[in-house]
Amino acid sequence: MVDGAGSVEGAYEDSQGRIYSLNMINNRIQRWAHDFKGQVYDYALLQGGKEGVVLLGQLSTEIQVYTQMSVNAELIKRNGWNGSYQNIVTTSSSNSSTIVFIHSSYDAPQEVYFIDNIDQLNIAQAVTSENKLFTERNLPKGKSHRWSNPDDQMEIEGVLLYPPEQFEQKNLPLFVLIHGGLYEADLNIFRASWYRCAVMIATKGWLVLQPNYRGSPGYGDEFLRSIRFHILSKPGKDILYGVDALVRDGIADSTRLAIGGYSYGAYLTGWLITQTTRFNAALFGAGAIEHVADWGLTDIPLSSIYYFGGYPWQTSNLYQEEAAIFQLDKVRTPTHIVVPGNDIRVSSTENYILERALNEINVPTKLIVLPGEPHGLGNNPWHEKIKIREELKWLRQYGNFYMKLVKRQENDMVQNSIDNKKRKLQNEITTIDKYQLRFRFENLTDGILYEIFEYLDMYHIYKGFFNLNKRFNDLLNDSNFLIKINILPMSKSNFESYKKNIVTPNRQRINIFRLSNQFIAENIFSSPNIILRYINLEILILENIDAKYLDKIINYLIDLPKFYSLSLSIVDYIQTLDLFVQIFRLSRLKYCKIIYQRKIIQQSSSIKRNKYSRSPIQCLIINGDFPLSLLHNLLSCLPQLQHLLINSIVNSNYIEKEEFFHIQLKYLKKLSLRLYYIQFDKFEKIIKKFFRSIEILRLTTFFDEAYLNAKRWEELILSSMPNLRIFDIYHEGSIRNNDLTYHDIINQFNSSFWFEKKCFFAHQHDSQQRLNRGVFFSTNPYRRKDFTFYWKSAKQICSNISEMNFNSVKHLYVYGEYATQNDINYFPNVTQLTIQHYLKH
Repeated sequence: MVDGAGSVEGAYEDSQGRIYSLNMINNRIQRWAHDFKGQVYDYALLQGGKEGVVLLGQLSTEIQVYTQMSVNAELIKRNGWNGSYQNIVTTSSSNSSTIVFIHSSYDAPQEVYFIDNIDQLNIAQAVTSENKLFTERNLPKGKSHRWSNPDDQMEIEGVLLYPPEQFEQKNLPLFVLIHGGLYEADLNIFRASWYRCAVMIATKGWLVLQPNYRGSPGYGDEFLRSIRFHILSKPGKDILYGVDALVRDGIADSTRLAIGGYSYGAYLTGWLITQTTRFNAALFGAGAIEHVADWGLTDIPLSSIYYFGGYPWQTSNLYQEEAAIFQLDKVRTPTHIVVPGNDIRVSSTENYILERALNEINVPTKLIVLPGEPHGLGNNPWHEKIKIREELKWLRQYGNFYMKLVKRQENDMVQNSIDNKKRKLQNEITTIDKYQLRFRFENLTDGILYEIFEYLDMYHIYKGFFNLNKRFNDLLNDSNFLIKINILPMSKSNFESYKKNIVTPNRQRINIFRLSNQFIAENIFSSPNIILRYINLEILILENIDAKYLDKIINYLIDLPKFYSLSLSIVDYIQTLDLFVQIFRLSRLKYCKIIYQRKIIQQSSSIKRNKYSRSPIQCLIINGDFPLSLLHNLLSCLPQLQHLLINSIVNSNYIEKEEFFHIQLKYLKKLSLRLYYIQFDKFEKIIKKFFRSIEILRLTTFFDEAYLNAKRWEELILSSMPNLRIFDIYHEGSIRNNDLTYHDIINQFNSSFWFEKKCFFAHQHDSQQRLNRGVFFSTNPYRRKDFTFYWKSAKQICSNISEMNFNSVKHLYVYGEYATQNDINYFPNVTQLTIQHYLKH
């Protein structure tokens, strides 16, 4: 008996793995498991073949055990564990038999198991513990995930691997890991290698999608063969529609997307970054970006001839249409490239061409050559480690790039001052140019140079002027103007030089300091005595800091006389919210922004108050899940609070009595909350207990239709928010009251009460089939910077929807399939567009 892929009946066609027997007497070939839709991976004989065969067959994302007594007998699936079985071996004697196999699943590593007969699969005992260390740490958890390609309604499946302790969480950064092949599949199996690296990537906080696009086995021969003639475009769309579905369902964050693959997975990666700019980073390993040279240089040229239906000169149109090289001008995604130095499967030339092209169009790229390695690596284990290490570094650098953009604090006075300085500076330079006709940069006065320097990063000033001449050296080191330091990603030698020549000698002049990771922070703030020299430090921005390092940082900052603004981005998962107590020890702090991710924990979390708990913070921005039950403890520490923004208030994961005792926050005027699964009853309580003084309320809610009860809002505003000037609501959900329609509910907001308050509202529906569900929001004006817009279908679905302009919107999310020309005029100031569905014109 033999197993293998490809048909032996009639004209050759690629197929999934099959099993055949050959009669050595009459040369008759017979196919076993003839009706099995999936792929046969392995087989073994039972009792030397007397009791038939045992097969390992893949259907969907699992490899299970099957038996068949004879070639025409029924194929029987055996009861076993979920996951995947591998490498089955049998032995037999006259009195006994032995079956040995490997088994694993998403979060259960491979071990070898032993049974006496096939009926013991689900009670098998492990005879090895080679991967015990994996079981002693938090591992990613996975599940299968399905979506459809709307082009032909083909159902596609893949594997979702969640970061440790974040199973089925929402709004996660997404990495799309594309398997090679062509004919491979991602399974319910534990893999942790340089090639199957989803576990490592998920452990770094990414949700990993491993799509089984068409061409993958386990879904039938027709599904497998449908890739022919369209080896990139068809599977590429399968993958993009999968990403769309995850974003649409709120599982993946559309602003934190990355992609990568090796071998054929890199072919697809290179293709997809020419089709969309949605990905922040790409990992490309041993792939090709065109198919003619690939056919000429590979050790398996027949595969290209089969996929494209002929030689390059016979089907040249297909060779060109499915090639990324002719569309590389569209690429904007920073791309990391790994090349085996001795690859005869995919020529390294393909990777060099990609690197050169990306450099030509100024797309960040990095190429690493692994010398002496074949396509599958394996000659030097260090090369495998280097590959994973460098790719993870690339994801850290670019995968969450949007988070690393430094946003100006919302301060109109500061912005006006900047605008005035720009006008003044332009007038002074224009005057010089007018009377001197021509001038050199060196002729500008020190005052003008200082104003120019205000618009440049200090590191760029240092690199451009420090070694130019003595005058500029003195300007940088011997003046009294305050400087802003932003430690950009740079080499160790450049950092040490910058620190030696600029940072250390000018500590007393630094008023704004931004550090991108904790190692730089430790290097610069190496002791309390050193940090005390930063006497003018006012604003500190710390990114990618470990929570455990926070206490040391706070100790450093306590005694700085002018320090008032702290922005923190914590890189690891925090278990408690005691970090707020640490921050509240800063006695001069006025502004605090904190970004964190919180572990899913079962025991109670708290904010422990002490004598340092009363903080002078006036503006607090929390970007992370915050339990409703701790809101009282938090607010009781903030008597001077003027502006509060919490982007995710959630119910606790444990049963705890929520304390809502009255707190007087007489200075709090602006409140912005995003509530997840918080009922309106609870929201009413916190308004009455904490927020009587607010003048501006911005609220985002989901699901509970009580938020659409206009009468309750009128009563709440009159009784508990008498000073409210701006009421900005955004609610997404459905109506379950069978007696009233969605329009009946929202029309209650058309009363004279809302008209007198100058509060106006609009709505839209997210589906033609679901008119009892919609998005209800404040308008006239719409004040938010982003908006999710659902295109009206070709047929008007709701006559109550009116057209309006959204002048404040900068980032537009579009859902739907139909667009009209006039719709574009709704959003005149949009600078960023995210399309969740492909438009039909």
